[in-house]
Amino acid sequence: VALYLEKKLHQFFVGGRESTSVMGAYSLADDIAAMPTTELLMPMNRVLFPALVKVSNERTEFKRLYLLAQSIHALIGIPAGIGLVLVAPEVVTWLLGEKWLIAIPFVQVLALLGIVNAIVSSQLYVLLTLGNVRLLALLSASQVVLFGGLAVFLIPGGGALEISWLRLLVSLAGSALYV
Repeated sequence: VALYLEKKLHQFFVGGRESTSVMGAYSLADDIAAMPTTELLMPMNRVLFPALVKVSNERTEFKRLYLLAQSIHALIGIPAGIGLVLVAPEVVTWLLGEKWLIAIPFVQVLALLGIVNAIVSSQLYVLLTLGNVRLLALLSASQVVLFGGLAVFLIPGGGALEISWLRLLVSLAGSALYV
C-alpha cells in the first residue's frame, strides 16, 4: 500500500489543484521522464532480484553483484536523466507536438527524479532479498507521510511544478535512508 501511495499520491495533489490540461501534461511528462529508467533499467531489474536471491548466502558475491548493479544503474541512469533534462524541449515537441510545451518543465524536474529512482532501485531489491520487507514498507510509508505533509502544509496551493520539485526533494531525502 505504501509503495502504491508513494507512486500515485502526487497525482491526487496535481489533479486536485490544476486544470485537466495541466494534469494531462504532467501525466505525460511523468511517463516521458520515466522512460530512461523503465526502458533501459527495468530489464536488468527483472534479472537482478533472482540473481541476488541465488547468491544471498554468499556475502562476497552478493556484495559484488549489488555493486555491479548499482554501478550499471548509475552509469545508465545519470547520463540518461541529465540528457533528458537537456533535450526536454526537443523531446516534448517531437513526441507530443507544439501544444504540449507546458510539459517541458515537468519533464525536466521529473527526469531528475528518474535519476534518483534509478540509483535507489537496486537497493530495494537488496532489502527484499534480505527479507527486510517491513523496513522497505516503513521507508515507503515515511516518504508518503513526508510528501503528503509537505504538500498540504508547506505548499498548500502549489501546482504541478511545485509538486514535481517536492517529489524530487522527498525522493532525495528518502534515498539517504536507503544507504
